[in-house]
Amino acid sequence: MAPRRWVTVVIATVTLVAAITSGLLLRAGLDRNTSPPGAQVSRDLDGNRVVWQAAPELDRAKAKPTGGRFVASRQKLSVPLLAASVVDGVITPPTFTDAFVMRDYGQVGDPSTGLVVVTMHSVRGGRGPGNAFINPPTDAADDASAGRHPLVFAGDPLTVDGVAYVVTGTAIETKGEAARDPRIWRDRKSRGDQLVVITCLLSPAVTMSSQDNLIVFANRA
Repeated sequence: MAPRRWVTVVIATVTLVAAITSGLLLRAGLDRNTSPPGAQVSRDLDGNRVVWQAAPELDRAKAKPTGGRFVASRQKLSVPLLAASVVDGVITPPTFTDAFVMRDYGQVGDPSTGLVVVTMHSVRGGRGPGNAFINPPTDAADDASAGRHPLVFAGDPLTVDGVAYVVTGTAIETKGEAARDPRIWRDRKSRGDQLVVITCLLSPAVTMSSQDNLIVFANRA
């Protein structure tokens, strides 16, 4: 077994914002080099320390294991799948090692409940589940378009709690665009055969609060 890396990755709060008339979009907080006193520390997928700028609301989000996993075999990603709820229009997933299916939308095991929405963290300077889908540049001086080419493509398989999906496409949008995009939120109740996965990009030239969202669209296989 490879030794655990004791690298501290400092990241500000990453929250999921539920727009009243649309849905979830991933919004990241400011990227900083120091953490406030008493900050909560978690681990990413490589065991690196990740310092929260504000602790997630664990009790109100009611994050619970589903017993299933989120698997993206082409991206070599397999992480536990948890269920979580929106809190006051905002949710901060409490880990950097899991995927979260949102209770406020469709449920994987019951297509009659509508569109399934899965969210996950990307970690700048570390590795969260969302990092498997993005290709961030390593230098802020890189071309502005660098890092905007997802590592997930139409035809890629995804498995959510044992249910197989096939990716149909992706989109990169600002947070405002994602909140209003009818491709994501329109007719959610009648789209029980569809899945949307949302994470953040990690361009080093952009503050965490301004990172765009990567949206992955998929249909049941």
